[in-house]
Amino acid sequence: MLTLPVRSNLSGGVGCGAPAFDMDPTPTDVRARVLRLAIDETGDTAPLEVARFMARQCGLKPPAASDIVAQVQTAVAKWRVVAATHGLHARDVERMASAFEHGGTAA
Repeated sequence: MLTLPVRSNLSGGVGCGAPAFDMDPTPTDVRARVLRLAIDETGDTAPLEVARFMARQCGLKPPAASDIVAQVQTAVAKWRVVAATHGLHARDVERMASAFEHGGTAA
């Protein structure tokens, strides 16, 4: 899952948050891959197309949104190395794979 700087506010509107707002890596055996907060008014999934559309609502031009996506993808792609550095057991790393790797690619 990737989210751009978009978050719901208490009045039901859309506000702008941090580049990786609402990233909560949870394996799919614990919870379905959905956002805790909706990225738009239509639901709690976060396809990249919706995130890019909502980024424009926060005043980000497409090149800036693409830069944020690339930065987050680069950081998340290293998750296995970070997990190993922190001593996670192989079985735990494999369990978390569904939270970070979607369709054979890192989130």
